[in-house]
Amino acid sequence: MTTRLEPFSASGLSGRPYAGRLVVRGVWVVLCIGAAAVDLRYGTKAIAGTFVVTAIALLLRARAFGVLLGLAVVGALDGYPGVDVNPAGKAIGHVQDVFALAILLGSFYVVASGRVAPRTSLQRSLYVACSVLALWWTITWARTVIFGVVPASLAARFARDFLYFALTLPLLCDVLVTYPRLRRQLYWTLGVFGAIFATAALVRAQTSANLNFIVHSHFQSTFQGSTRVYSSMTMLVRAAFALSLGTLVLGPTARARRWAIVPTALFGAEIAAQLTRAAYFGAVVGFLVAAVIWWFRRGSMRTIARKQLIVVPVLLAVLVAATAAVSAGERNMISKVATRAATGFSDANSSSGTVASRTQTGHEMLRILGGDWPIGLGFQHPSAHPYPTLPQNSIRNGDQGVLNVVMLMGVVGAALLYLPVLLVLLALVRRRPELATADDEWVRLGATIWIVAVIASSITLGELFSFGGLELSALVLALAVSALAPRYAGTAAAAT
Repeated sequence: MTTRLEPFSASGLSGRPYAGRLVVRGVWVVLCIGAAAVDLRYGTKAIAGTFVVTAIALLLRARAFGVLLGLAVVGALDGYPGVDVNPAGKAIGHVQDVFALAILLGSFYVVASGRVAPRTSLQRSLYVACSVLALWWTITWARTVIFGVVPASLAARFARDFLYFALTLPLLCDVLVTYPRLRRQLYWTLGVFGAIFATAALVRAQTSANLNFIVHSHFQSTFQGSTRVYSSMTMLVRAAFALSLGTLVLGPTARARRWAIVPTALFGAEIAAQLTRAAYFGAVVGFLVAAVIWWFRRGSMRTIARKQLIVVPVLLAVLVAATAAVSAGERNMISKVATRAATGFSDANSSSGTVASRTQTGHEMLRILGGDWPIGLGFQHPSAHPYPTLPQNSIRNGDQGVLNVVMLMGVVGAALLYLPVLLVLLALVRRRPELATADDEWVRLGATIWIVAVIASSITLGELFSFGGLELSALVLALAVSALAPRYAGTAAAAT
């Protein structure tokens, strides 16, 4: 016996008819009045704020909750063109906190209202895994405050991104499984902002144009004349590339696969222009592992998958070769990418370059960690407990990947952080094809590429160890879970 979920309607978030619609209209009116009051009081300085508030009000009235969710994630990544929500370049800005809390509280409101589909076994497993992670975070925070002589607020602020992830992921899964129509809005919103950033970053890498008002990079370096842009939005580009590649291989229609060439090329070019060797390694490993899995997977998409897994690499190689043949600038860029990748192996073998500095910092972090490796040092904020031998006196470092969580919560905390990711990956790999819908196969493939890439590159990259990365990871994992819902729930059709 199955329980049929009623379609999302104006009263979908309330038990009384029309109550949800009245609430939305009331919020819309209040926001508009508030925007007018701000304009009258502060004049032209509030024009930008008024525009944002008005846009949010219109989106609420149009019930475009997927767009709002996408905008919140972009805000957490500091990806709004023309608006730097973290001008000081902090690990987590105050405005970014607001976006994270908006995602968390909005998802909680939907789940608490009871208007969610019955949970699948994967969703229940994620609730357990994330609850254990949140519990371990709380224990670590408590012992840091009690035994580490660190003020409670500082300790919580230092590692709050991990708690946000643990609380947000299972709630987002509930929302996206119940209301899959939000996914389309999410794809378009994140895709547009990702494309704007990728285009600006590509132009900035190859020219002297100052586009920092779009890329919001608080640190830049050069390699053979190309500018390397360091921004949280690069993580969105890597996720978008994986999903675009999934569409290029297993899009639901031939037209969708053809159109996917454009975003795949754009996001792929930006990943190349980042000149980040760990990103190269992760992308290659992610694609190869996913390709092997789908090559041997049985089901209606097997023939298309095998054909596309041969055609797509050849097509991408032809595009690169053709571009290099007609453009000296592109030949120069390809040469830089090859040189950058090659120097990674030489630096690793000779312990030189940036590899040497990262290795030295990593060794010093492990020396400080010492025998506390199982449980970590706790949330030792540098303001309360500085470590002079480490960069910025902090036991967190953006270049050290997984060490960020090991230093704080130990190997136990790292294992608990990886557990939800591995649960979703295992579900993607073990899914029974006969219960799947072909329409979402590209999501499952793209998510597999992304997860494997994230794990493979997690020794240095920050998808699982930075504020924006964790917010994005929660969203991508939730999208993967929603695409897997037919595998676990017989009521999946009712949820759509």
